[in-house]
Amino acid sequence: MGVRALFRRFWPFLRRDRLALSLAGALLVVSALMDTAGIWMFMVLTDDALATGELAAFWAPAAAWASRWWVPRRRCAADSCPPK
Repeated sequence: MGVRALFRRFWPFLRRDRLALSLAGALLVVSALMDTAGIWMFMVLTDDALATGELAAFWAPAAAWASRWWVPRRRCAADSCPPK
C-alpha cells in the first residue's frame, strides 16, 4: 500500500485533528529554521569575528545569538514555565 493510498484511507478519521496536525507541522518547520539560524550565527561568529580577530565584527552576531537564547527563557519565566 502506497503513501497516497494511506492518506486517502485515513485522512477522514483525522477530521478533528487536522488543525492540530497543521500547527504541529508549522512549528516543526519553525524549529528547523531556528536551528539553522543558530548554526548560521555560529558560522558568522567564527568566520567573521574570531578568524579575523576583529572585535567589532563580534557584537552583532553575539547579540543575535544571545537573544535567540535569552528571549524564549524570559517569556517562559513570565509565564511561570518549569525550568528545563
